[in-house]
Amino acid sequence: MCGYIHAHGGAGILGSPKSEMLLCCQLVLDNDIVAFNVTYRLAPEHRSPAGASDIAAAVKFFHENAEDFNINSDELAMGGVSGGGYTTMIASILLAREDKAHLVKLQILENANLGTCLDDAPENTVQQWEKAFRNLVPYDLLATDYETQNKERDPLLYPMYVSLEEAAKLPPTILFTSEFDPVRRSTH
Repeated sequence: MCGYIHAHGGAGILGSPKSEMLLCCQLVLDNDIVAFNVTYRLAPEHRSPAGASDIAAAVKFFHENAEDFNINSDELAMGGVSGGGYTTMIASILLAREDKAHLVKLQILENANLGTCLDDAPENTVQQWEKAFRNLVPYDLLATDYETQNKERDPLLYPMYVSLEEAAKLPPTILFTSEFDPVRRSTH
């Protein structure tokens, strides 16, 4: 049986493990899989890549202990919604850097902010409805060293800047976005 490691979307009522339990239950029922709704350390107390390290550790744990959970260690998937998708993508990069990305056969990212959002978009390209979301993600609160990571476009802060060499090591990825989602530009 396939195991699915789900990274919840963030803190608070929206994006908590409890709020995304329904999503995990639906995935289990529709796909005959075992889902693990994993929590991880959050910023600003724990800066990136701390949370992604937790997700990568969960992948390794479930791979090593697959029999205990009645899952096939060669059929692990992971994913998340919003901040969980962001964290999942960074976890994939960390796994690739350890030559362990092969542990994940598929990652599913839904409305994941993978880039710099609207911070770098020229003013004349930002539509009126998007302006309220200009600084939606407080990257300075997520970063370990914001000045350096922002300047270097560090993929552990902005996953869309992963090198082609590293991207080739990542698992196959399904990316869902929506036309009017405020982070849609950062997923392209």
